[in-house]
Amino acid sequence: MHTKSPDSWLRSAAFLSLIQFANQLIPLISIPYLASVLGPDGWGRLAIAQSFGLYLTTVLEYGFNLSATREVAAASSQAAIAAIVGRVLAAQAGLYLICAFLAVLILPRFAIFREDSLLILSTLLWVIPQGISLQWLFQGLDRLPLLAMATLGARLLGLAGLFAFVRRPEDLALTQLVQAVPSLLLLGAAASVILSETGLRQPRLAEVWTTLRASFLLFVYRAGLNVHAAAMAFLLGCVAPPDVVGFYAAAERVAKAALSFLDPLTLTLFPRLSALASGPKRKLAWRGTGTLLLVGTLLGGALFVGAPYLVPLLLGERFRPAIEVLRILAALGPLSGLSQALGPTWLLAERGDALFLTVVLTVACGVLLLMLLIEPRATGMAWLMVATQGFLALGFACALRFRRQVVAA
Repeated sequence: MHTKSPDSWLRSAAFLSLIQFANQLIPLISIPYLASVLGPDGWGRLAIAQSFGLYLTTVLEYGFNLSATREVAAASSQAAIAAIVGRVLAAQAGLYLICAFLAVLILPRFAIFREDSLLILSTLLWVIPQGISLQWLFQGLDRLPLLAMATLGARLLGLAGLFAFVRRPEDLALTQLVQAVPSLLLLGAAASVILSETGLRQPRLAEVWTTLRASFLLFVYRAGLNVHAAAMAFLLGCVAPPDVVGFYAAAERVAKAALSFLDPLTLTLFPRLSALASGPKRKLAWRGTGTLLLVGTLLGGALFVGAPYLVPLLLGERFRPAIEVLRILAALGPLSGLSQALGPTWLLAERGDALFLTVVLTVACGVLLLMLLIEPRATGMAWLMVATQGFLALGFACALRFRRQVVAA
């Protein structure tokens, strides 16, 4: 329905960057306040809850921000879009019900959830707007300004709620609730507007299953990245004191907020590369690779140089041990840019699906094994995060070389 120039990816990336600004940088404003109210111990407990929430968010998103965006952008009629919307939303609703059921069974086994049962409910509400944001639909229809404004408004209201209602270390559940409710309301309103235009067709069960299978590869990729990030804080929470988790999670929050600006570039490049012929595809892929690597290097350098100033400014003097952790995580900048360029930008666009899956699963298994062997310290987990991105970049590079040798032969 929409014809887009290959160069228009920068415009979409700009709006996605605004959404990332709302999702990542605005919450950073709350860090000094939450750090003083919750302290390292409370911050660590909140990080454990939200790291579990990240698992659920990854399952709900299921790679649709890439795969469904491509489908909507290529749809030839409003009826086709209504069918896509119905299939994807039904798939996400089913995934959420399964995740919620498992969470209710699993989370009470952990002390922080057993002591505060409201934290389970707040986590389950917090993940809904994170994982079912319909970003794929807004992006595919080129309606990102509407989503950007709704996201910005929701984050500002959530920030105001934190300052108004979170006053004690015991307010962990409230910390998530005051952010979840505005997001549910404003993003729900934006979704209602866009759905009234596209329509919604009730899918058959077989169509929902086909949708899940079609997006499985991209889900594995997103999960391979996000699950490692969530697992670090979660594993630390199982074997280390909450304040140690707090030091690691605080540095990780700052690093992820900065490096999240790589995501808009990848999310806009992939659908366009998949639709281009080999000549224009290679040209755009090289430009995208250079942009990702440059932006990643600049962000990583800023984190390394600014760590001694950012940590005391954002977190306070009690979080000084997080400076070393943040400097280690700064290496994620160029490595993340390179792995995202070689993976979705090159390998998947060249239909190297089997090799892509092999690399992600191999790295995931290797990193999970290393997590059981290394000493559970904040700096150790930070180095493991860096190693993960390095292994992914190396694996994708080897896979590309192997694929081209096979094709050439």
